[in-house]
Amino acid sequence: MVITFTAFAATLLWKDAGEIVAPLEGRNGYYDNWNLEAKIELVEALVDLGELRDNADDERFLSDSSMSAKEKEALCDQIMTSYANGQPDTVTLLSILEKLHGDMSTWSMEDLVWYNALLQKNDMLSDEDENYVLPFGGELTEEQAIQTAKDFLIAKDAQGLEKAQIEAMMTEVNDGLRIWSVTFRPDIDNLPYGGACNVTETSYGEIVSYTMPDLYPVFITGTLPDTDAISEETALTLGKKEIASQLNTTEEKLSEIRVYFGYIDLADEETAHAKLNEHVWVIRAEQNTYALLAPSGETIFVGETK
Repeated sequence: MVITFTAFAATLLWKDAGEIVAPLEGRNGYYDNWNLEAKIELVEALVDLGELRDNADDERFLSDSSMSAKEKEALCDQIMTSYANGQPDTVTLLSILEKLHGDMSTWSMEDLVWYNALLQKNDMLSDEDENYVLPFGGELTEEQAIQTAKDFLIAKDAQGLEKAQIEAMMTEVNDGLRIWSVTFRPDIDNLPYGGACNVTETSYGEIVSYTMPDLYPVFITGTLPDTDAISEETALTLGKKEIASQLNTTEEKLSEIRVYFGYIDLADEETAHAKLNEHVWVIRAEQNTYALLAPSGETIFVGETK
């Protein structure tokens, strides 16, 4: 019972802190631009919540009439930067909440939705911020979204998924579209680019886009083929022929051929060999050579990854 109560109290503490700090940041902007009154209010509130135990004695000096405003502000900054392990410009609502509740990447969906509502309530939610939501009705649960993403990546020969840290979050984007973003970070050494993979899917499980190590060197974000694109089988046939010709070998000697459909995510045409957002087929061989084909099957590029 003691453990349960302690955990419950910790949950209340970080949310109580959020309810105090968010209005201060909403009214005053970033901490390093706050006036003295706001800084004192923050320090005293955190002390009242049981935080800043190492600075409780220092906090009493803030009510000392013999201290100048400059000295009090310096003391507030010293207390808060020590607490946040940073500089005045790193003392933020989020840094304080992460101090109390762990890195944001570890928060539950319920936590993220609460945080979103807190920002909205204090006019702090910008167009760039994620709009976290919870599934309802027939939408995929978190477990179902993770399984859908895992099944898709397994079909693409992704490695290390069984030994991966998994992050899943649901957001509402343009025109009310609700999507799941599921990221796998394998706990295995020596996987290319850390082995990290991400799948974005609609709230009903339709794949929107994906990334995985095979696609990073060719500047591609994966997605489902266009309805008018050639088939995967045809793309494989054409790509193998181009790669074998490039390597001056036979198709039979090519190994670990993989096929993906996606779009160019780099604006540098010379490096990406195609225009930003242009849809392409990617055929990669173990020999570090790949072919880019237009959805129609026309060859865009054949060569080695850099």
